[in-house]
Amino acid sequence: MNIHFSLVAGAALAALLVTALAVFMFGEYSRSTTSPVSGRLTVGADRALQDIVRRLGDSFSSYYTGASISVEQGVSPDIFSGFASGRLSSAMLHGGLTRQEKALLEKQGRSFRCEPVARNAAVVVANADAGLTSLDFEYLRALSAGKGESRELRLFLDRRDLRFHYLLLRLLDTGLDRLVAHTVSGPRALVDTVASDRRAIAVLPLSDALAELAERPEGPDRPVLVPLSAAALAPLYPDQSSIYAESYPLVYTICYLYDTHDALATGFGAWMARQGQKTFMRSSLAPFRIPERRIELQEE
Repeated sequence: MNIHFSLVAGAALAALLVTALAVFMFGEYSRSTTSPVSGRLTVGADRALQDIVRRLGDSFSSYYTGASISVEQGVSPDIFSGFASGRLSSAMLHGGLTRQEKALLEKQGRSFRCEPVARNAAVVVANADAGLTSLDFEYLRALSAGKGESRELRLFLDRRDLRFHYLLLRLLDTGLDRLVAHTVSGPRALVDTVASDRRAIAVLPLSDALAELAERPEGPDRPVLVPLSAAALAPLYPDQSSIYAESYPLVYTICYLYDTHDALATGFGAWMARQGQKTFMRSSLAPFRIPERRIELQEE
């Protein structure tokens, strides 16, 4: 009798332990896995885009409290390399993928999608004391091809941002395989150069330019944005309206690159392409699409 009771009790205890272990393991598994609206995700972004990515992540996490979105800042080539190697599951990029980048990702066996989520612009910054009230797009194109320095202007670019170089080369469509320009290291050095040299003009992403110009004191030689004119049209400043309508000459797409096998990276991208467009509208960037607004009429 005692032996029978011991066997039954032992079997019951073993079953209880197995059940408890299964419940514990399921709980740990649930906590360790991600879903489209939960888990941890690091998004790679360069200096020009890190602030908007951080704001998007905070907004997403306020809706989906189980998700944590962080930003890894780096120069564009390093950000792409991090994604290509599998170290990053997502990244925000200026422009779409080049053919070489697509080929590399396919060779690496990466599952990926590059979703257009916003619009940005390449802008011209010049010294206010130079008296440059506007710049013709065709002249900028000639200058970038090495044909325009006779007018005493010198073009400067950020030597570290090769992705932006390729993007600008495509936008200017000079027919060459490279831009002819002087280079310095970083957006701050670009704006410093313009502030100290009335002959210098810098071309850089709008978000970078605004961040640097906001820190500059008022003065006759302060760096300023220069409007661009094209096709005999009136000069345009790069504001949200002209960027969204692409009437400003140097507009390009911001793309969200993500691993389609990563649930949270995919969910964040889907949210960004819809609800996240409102966050872009509250920034210096333009949304890729205007969110739909519903107006409900009530009968009296």
